[in-house]
Amino acid sequence: MKQLLSVLLLCAAVLPASAQSYDYLTFKKTTGEEASLSIDKLKITFANDNLVATNGTETFTAPVADMSKMFFSTTPTAVSTVAANDNGLHASIVNGQLKVNAPAGSRVSVYSIDGRQVGTAHLTKGTYLVRVNNQTLKVIAQ
Repeated sequence: MKQLLSVLLLCAAVLPASAQSYDYLTFKKTTGEEASLSIDKLKITFANDNLVATNGTETFTAPVADMSKMFFSTTPTAVSTVAANDNGLHASIVNGQLKVNAPAGSRVSVYSIDGRQVGTAHLTKGTYLVRVNNQTLKVIAQ
């Protein structure tokens, strides 16, 4: 009986030690774009078919139909797409082709995750950084 009690107490002590602490909620859109917000004071609401998440300093807004998933993470996405979305910029990769919604005359360049500049056609599965003028978007080709 003492051994059983000792084993149960040991298991109970180990369980809280394995809990993970998450600092960010990451939103992933169907286009592969990701944006992360700190969960400190995070509030999520829905208005006019849009998901609106705000933590007092940053806001993320997207149509609910464009959302793929939300998940907690220990680190934010490498490149924030929140500011880019606020400016109306949008980039996606469809059938290996880059599609960009940006003002006319915008300068667009694509980089692989290791920093090499690549073309905009025949993009294989992976993560890319799309630079439009002075904004950088993280885009995932699936």
